[in-house]
Amino acid sequence: MKTIFKGREKVNMVCLKDPMGKVTDEIEAVDESEVIDGERDVDEGEADSGVIPWDDLCPVLSLLTICRLFNTNVFALGRAWKEKSVVGKWTKGAKGTSADRSGGGTPHRYPQTFLRNPQYIFDVPVQEEELVIQLIQWPLEVMDAETSHVPLAIAINVLQIEENRKYRLHTLLDCCPLMVGCGPSSTRELFHRGFFSRGRFLLIPTTEVPGDSANYFLRIFSLNSDVKLREVKRDYPVSCRFQFLESCFGQQIFVSSVTIKDAQGLKRQMGSCNPYCVVICEGSKVKTEVRHNTKDPIWNMSFIFYRKKIDKPIVIRVYSHNFIMPDNFLGEAYFPALVNHTKAEIQTDLVNPKMKKRIGSGRSDSADSATDNRGSITVEILTEDDPMAV
Repeated sequence: MKTIFKGREKVNMVCLKDPMGKVTDEIEAVDESEVIDGERDVDEGEADSGVIPWDDLCPVLSLLTICRLFNTNVFALGRAWKEKSVVGKWTKGAKGTSADRSGGGTPHRYPQTFLRNPQYIFDVPVQEEELVIQLIQWPLEVMDAETSHVPLAIAINVLQIEENRKYRLHTLLDCCPLMVGCGPSSTRELFHRGFFSRGRFLLIPTTEVPGDSANYFLRIFSLNSDVKLREVKRDYPVSCRFQFLESCFGQQIFVSSVTIKDAQGLKRQMGSCNPYCVVICEGSKVKTEVRHNTKDPIWNMSFIFYRKKIDKPIVIRVYSHNFIMPDNFLGEAYFPALVNHTKAEIQTDLVNPKMKKRIGSGRSDSADSATDNRGSITVEILTEDDPMAV
C-alpha cells in the first residue's frame, strides 16, 4: 500500500488567473515538452486561468507578492489572531488643516513635516505582545486596465507615547522614542512583525516624499489582546478651540508632559515593597505600573496634562501595592510645573503630609523628624503655553 501512495512523483502546481481575460504569455512561453501530461490543464469554460508547475514558473517571474492569510476564527484550531483595520489616505492641503496629511518621510529626514501625517493610537495591555502591522497602498484615481501604476515609497513608523495621550503629537519629544522604522520602500505592501511591551503607541504611515497622495489600508494583528486601534484627529481638547475667548477672560490653556523616572530609598516598615505612583493634576488622576519587591523602582513612564491653573502644583503620591490589605502610603511630592519651554529634571524628597503638620505645629520630637525621610523621586517636566507645542 505504501508504494501505491508514495511511489508516484509529486509536482507542486500553481493556478494562475489573468484579469485581462486571456492566459498570460508567460504560461504559453513555457516549453510544453518539459511538462508531464496532466500537469497543466486549461478549462474550456475558463480560458483566463491556467495551471503550471512551480519549477517552470519561477524562471519567468519578475516580481512575486506573497499574501499572508491570518487565522482570525476563534473557533478554528491553532492560534487565532485578533484583527483591527482602518482605511485612510495621504492628502495634500493647507498647512495646519485636517487636509494636510502628507508630511512624508521619516522623523530623521523630515522632522518638520513628519508629524503632518495620519496618526493612529493603539494600546498593548499585556506585558509582551506579538503584533503584525500591514500597510497596503493604491492610487487615488481609478486607473485604466492598460495603465501601469508605480507604487509610492511608503513607510511604517511606531513611536511610544505618553500613557494617557488622546490627541495628535505635534513635536518629537525625548519621551516619545521611535520604536519601529520600516521603510521607505517602493512596494504595494509593507509588512512588519515584532514584539511590543506594555504601553501606548503611535502608528504613523507615511510616504517618502511630502505631498504624495494615495489611499492605504492599515491592519494590525495581535495574538493575546485587543490593541484598540483608532485614528487621532483632534490636536487638543475641544475646550481649547475657544482659547481666544478664554484668554479674554484671563484664562489660558497650558500643557505639561511629566515623565516619572525612578525613586530611591523608599521606606516601608513591614512586608515587601511594591511601589507605584499616582499623579494628580487638576482633577485628572493616572497611575504607573507596579514594581515588585524593590525600594529603588524605575518607571520611565510619561503622562500629559492639559491645564488651566498654572499656579496649582502637580502632586505625585507613592504607594506600596498589597494583594489583600489596602495599599500603604509611602509619601508624596509637589511640583509647581511652571512654563519652562524645555524639559527639566527634578529630584525631590518624599514627605508625609501628616508628619509635616505635626512638625509645623511643634508637636514632633526628634525621633519623628528622623523617621520623616521617606526616600526621593526623580521626574522630568515640560510645560508649554501652547497646546500645539507638544
